[in-house]
Amino acid sequence: MNRVSISNPDLSKQENTELSTSASAGSTVALAVENNQGFSADDLLVIPQQGNEQSEKCQVSSVATNNTITVATLKFAHLAGVKIVKTPYDQVILYSCATEDGTYVAVGTWVDINFDDLVTYIDHSAGVAATWYKAEFKNSVSGAESGVSTAFQVTADVHYCTLNQVLEEAGMIGNRFIAPERVSRLRANAESEVKGSISGRYSLPLSEVPEIVRDATKLLAAGRLLWQEFGTDAEGTVNDGAAKIKEGRWILKDIRDGGIVLLDSDDVELTRAGSRGVSGWPDTTTKDADDDDAGGDVNFRISQKF
Repeated sequence: MNRVSISNPDLSKQENTELSTSASAGSTVALAVENNQGFSADDLLVIPQQGNEQSEKCQVSSVATNNTITVATLKFAHLAGVKIVKTPYDQVILYSCATEDGTYVAVGTWVDINFDDLVTYIDHSAGVAATWYKAEFKNSVSGAESGVSTAFQVTADVHYCTLNQVLEEAGMIGNRFIAPERVSRLRANAESEVKGSISGRYSLPLSEVPEIVRDATKLLAAGRLLWQEFGTDAEGTVNDGAAKIKEGRWILKDIRDGGIVLLDSDDVELTRAGSRGVSGWPDTTTKDADDDDAGGDVNFRISQKF
């Protein structure tokens, strides 16, 4: 089985505005916004901007005056100041093929884009390492489609934690001033450190992501975020980023040293990395080597230790 990750549509250049007052969940909700120019009935919105824990898709029912957008349904309450972004698409479909240039067949049907992250995952039970994929987006209201993407393949390597888990560890869930793209970069840096740290003991990519690896990644990414926000002024407080980074690195050290064993969901140790030992000459085969290769009996040994 392949878990295929599809990057959500880039909304950075789409029409956007902000809530001027808090909004409550419900049906036919009138949103008070800073400016509604560029929005119209049947538009699809993401509120707050994608990558947040409660990011949701809404459909515009009507636009009135200059500061009101009415949406059909609002699942969550949202605070004043959160960003509202128009999205051209709200659904995605995956196609698969055994070869890059062959005929692609749909994997299931259209599914909703996961706007609370920056990617949407689709599981392909028949997928193998050699399977090729293409993806396509659609607007469920207008029916407009993006056209299929270029062909790509996947690996077993997935993110070690979600963006929301990083924000939760940092105590910043719902902080509208922390851009998801920034958290994504910090997560990528943390994942690189984790991989580099454990690669000498376990084969990469990991077949599963054990909870302890997830914890280390969250601590490193959240620690960096807190350090950027508060620096040394937060030392000894709940916002102490350096302390979280230190804790994450202690976990990685325990994994490297064998104090923590990485287990899969069946409590079986994950595949260990191959031997990376150091060899030297002479060794136990020296006496059996040809004289021309400096073989022969060992005449002396160096026993002094430095």
